Amino acid sequence: MTGQEHYDAAERLLSSAGELDAAVPGQQQVIRQLHAEAQVHATLAVADFIRNHKI
Repeated sequence: MTGQEHYDAAERLLSSAGELDAAVPGQQQVIRQLHAEAQVHATLAVADFIRNHKI
């Protein structure tokens, strides 16, 4: 995946998490999982940016 694709994936995951209701016990774990996956994608997007821009 490219950095942009990782960024887009993070955005989609966060959007999906935002559509769930944290007050529903069964959805709390799903929200946490989506946030964790989004964080990984966001980190990879930043790493790709740094690698490509020699920061």
